[in-house]
Amino acid sequence: MLMELLFKNTELETYEWDNVWFEQANQPDAKRVLYIGDSISCGTRHQATIAAGNKIFFDGIGTSKAVDNQYFKSKLISKEYLLRIKI
Repeated sequence: MLMELLFKNTELETYEWDNVWFEQANQPDAKRVLYIGDSISCGTRHQATIAAGNKIFFDGIGTSKAVDNQYFKSKLISKEYLLRIKI
């Protein structure tokens, strides 16, 4: 039941958008957190890095897509992200 609610097809917005940010991208060996959220997370992501004393970088994916959006999961596992993060 829960999975059906989470992954049902929902009506898309007129404009769907994504914002990807790699904090201090020239430091690939730094400790990192993937910060995922909506437009608010785009504004607070850098504040999290500052709060961590710049010892942990908060990379971000901000998106208009909710978890039930049919394109949300595919965006998270796209090559664009997997090539940049160490799993």
